[in-house]
Amino acid sequence: MVFDESKDKLFFVKNLENVQEDERDTIIFSICYAKDKSGKMYMRFGPLGHSSGERRLNVAITRAKCNVKLVGSIFRLILTLTE
Repeated sequence: MVFDESKDKLFFVKNLENVQEDERDTIIFSICYAKDKSGKMYMRFGPLGHSSGERRLNVAITRAKCNVKLVGSIFRLILTLTE
């Protein structure tokens, strides 16, 4: 990924709710969570886990003209569906 320094806006940072009308060649989508002090990982993923979360995800991902880069902070092995 190369940033074109001749463009007015090199990049921007926005949350899921505010990306509606912006499009860019590349969208860097960050999903970063951590365990609490006791080592427990809660399955609370903000607006994505609420009603209509799939629509918000769709809006965010379709803002990319060329590609989406996904950045995450958790391994799949620490996620459980039983807690």
